[in-house]
Amino acid sequence: MHKSNLLGHDIGTELARELLKFTFTNTNVKRIIANTYEDNKKSRKALENLNIKYYKSYDKKIVKGMKITYVKCDSYKILKSEYLRYIQEEKDKVNLKKIKSKK
Repeated sequence: MHKSNLLGHDIGTELARELLKFTFTNTNVKRIIANTYEDNKKSRKALENLNIKYYKSYDKKIVKGMKITYVKCDSYKILKSEYLRYIQEEKDKVNLKKIKSKK
């Protein structure tokens, strides 16, 4: 399997950040839920870095022919109100750093 040279450059995190921004500022969506495999640590970390909170775990059923397997998955969610509060906090942090650097 070919590995992309984009791995490890937080492209997924930036894409998710822009998706959140677009969705919550241009639509009436009130909540976003993201699902990932439990062992996908990078995806889970990216969601957490965007202030998307762990919601629940579940077993995903996978059927291949006559074989049924279950894979542990995690759900994360963020409400529009939480996103807007998070964005404001991030802006406040940047402004505070600017003020401190001028002193």
